[in-house]
Amino acid sequence: MASYVVRIWLPDRPGALGAVASRVGAVGGDVVGIEILERGAGHAVDDVRVELPGDDLVPLLLEEIHEVDGVRVESISAASTTPRDARLVILEAAYAIMSQGDFSGVLEELVAGARELLECDWIAVVACDRDEIVAHVGDLPAREWLEAFAMGASASAEAEVAPSGFGRSPEGLAWALLVRTRHMVVGGRDERPFLFREAQVLDGLACIADHRLSAPRAYGGILEDDLSVDGALAAGAAAGVSAESRTDAQLLGFG
Repeated sequence: MASYVVRIWLPDRPGALGAVASRVGAVGGDVVGIEILERGAGHAVDDVRVELPGDDLVPLLLEEIHEVDGVRVESISAASTTPRDARLVILEAAYAIMSQGDFSGVLEELVAGARELLECDWIAVVACDRDEIVAHVGDLPAREWLEAFAMGASASAEAEVAPSGFGRSPEGLAWALLVRTRHMVVGGRDERPFLFREAQVLDGLACIADHRLSAPRAYGGILEDDLSVDGALAAGAAAGVSAESRTDAQLLGFG
């Protein structure tokens, strides 16, 4: 059997998901898992894991799903034969960040964990005060553009032009501000835009990394050589964002 994850947008009404499952069955497939990613404004976004008798049935499957009124397939990708619980992956990424003993290690785990969770083509951390890329994975866009984007996004968040310290765009970008240490993590992918929940996950990981980097060593934190505790707290106050005000659920992207 061939396994796939199909991300679909569908009307948030009774029977819509059942109609999709019926179409999967019409091509000899089976729905073996469903994850609801977003609901609101009359629609839902779901990841539907399906098993098909063969790869050659994928085009027919997509045709059948599109026959359901109001349903759109955003993407389809081959699924792992041993699917993992996304919540467990988030906790593992958070643990990897917290277990690092130096500044660069924390940022490297941040970009590695975020890339795996969000399936980014690339992701980078920019030091806003120095206008410098300090960690990244993947093939980045033009350095000058990325640094300028990070500076603009962080300035908007600190001036409260943006509603929060994280965001996403239809062009396939997601970003989050590390308030205390004044870094911005930015990720991109070409295939599809980020969902709001995915931007929340990025923000949660960024906040965890920010806590790890800015807490006094006496409390298990890491401070960069040129970053004092008072300076870190002042940066957070100036940004008008309190990391402590976020709930545990929000930190992990479930709020």
